[in-house]
Amino acid sequence: MTQISDLKSECPFNRTDIFNLLQQVRTIALKNQNKRIDFDSDSFISDADYYNLLGLSRGSFDDICSHITDIRNTKNRSLRTCIGIYLTKLRSGMSNRLLSTVFNIGIDSIKRSIWSTRKALAKEFTSNYIGFEHITRKAVVEKHTTDLAKTLFGGPTDPVILIIDGTYIFTFKRAHSFHFNADLSVCTKRGH
Repeated sequence: MTQISDLKSECPFNRTDIFNLLQQVRTIALKNQNKRIDFDSDSFISDADYYNLLGLSRGSFDDICSHITDIRNTKNRSLRTCIGIYLTKLRSGMSNRLLSTVFNIGIDSIKRSIWSTRKALAKEFTSNYIGFEHITRKAVVEKHTTDLAKTLFGGPTDPVILIIDGTYIFTFKRAHSFHFNADLSVCTKRGH
């Protein structure tokens, strides 16, 4: 207890030192306020960085951006930045707070960006390029059915052949199933 009471109540910083430190931090922050990952400038991000951040090439990213029109440009973020933030989040799993730091955008803007991008992609991109509505039956038969599949499953007509595999389907397992299995193994005289 005597060691605790010997702590000094003085600080080596005085008011002027603290003020100067805050001024330096403010100057550095103002100098770097415009530095962030910028998807609008072609020269800022390399092709390798596009792939590392988004999992897409620059050309694929440009293609996705060309299909989206429903995202409003603001002073903090453009359409390309919104899509870049969203794809970075999907690829990396970063928290919104970390994305805010990386992109030098406020956390509320990050949340709005992710929400508006998800909404725009679902409305304008997904419905046109993913799912049953984006392709006709005739196109599936002509372009996506192999000769082997036609021979094995076909016949006189040209059926649409769809093979569904349940390998990656998530099945929920209840927490109490371990106890159920333990009870079952006792009933069947097996140990677990």
